[in-house]
Amino acid sequence: MKKYIISFTIIFLLLGTVTLAKSNPEGQPFQIVWEAINYLQEQIDNIELIPGPPGPQGSQGEQGLPGTSLKVIDANNNEVGIYLGVRNLTNYEVWIKELNLTTLIDMRLMEINTETVSSATLYEELNCEGYPIGRNVYPYVLYRIQDGNKYDWTYVMAKDGFNPRVNIATKSRWNDSTQTCINAPMSVDGTEIEPITIPVFVPPFKVVEE
Repeated sequence: MKKYIISFTIIFLLLGTVTLAKSNPEGQPFQIVWEAINYLQEQIDNIELIPGPPGPQGSQGEQGLPGTSLKVIDANNNEVGIYLGVRNLTNYEVWIKELNLTTLIDMRLMEINTETVSSATLYEELNCEGYPIGRNVYPYVLYRIQDGNKYDWTYVMAKDGFNPRVNIATKSRWNDSTQTCINAPMSVDGTEIEPITIPVFVPPFKVVEE
């Protein structure tokens, strides 16, 4: 409707101004036409700059569908953990809910391929007493001991779940090849580690929707 009114107004003004221009041929007969056009443009600009009143608020839309998440299961359809993503292009990162730990799954073999702790041979006490010290150990991550621990542990984690790495003065280390303890002081940035038992999972694993 607005467009029709503006169009009608333009036609009316042009007809009127052309008539006036013809009746005044001396000087600049079309000056009045340009003045009328400029006046009309000013009116249009003012109309465009004045916003109308806000409309009523729309009704709330329907609730969207819940998103899907991925999990990893073993060959017996037992849940291994929640799929978190890809690590280093070769492993899936998985969160084991029961243990509140993350671990790695080899993408090719589809079995647990978690990080290893190869320097769990250091102890804060003489004669290899107390908890062993692991270097490059992060909280809430499952590790496999590669070698060198007198307790014959397989899987470990940072002691008490979260144990920040600090500079530790160790007093002894375990020699796995001779199965003996060597008392020798050493200072390392490490974390106390403790053993953890994980559920028995049967590979191959696969990623599925929950």
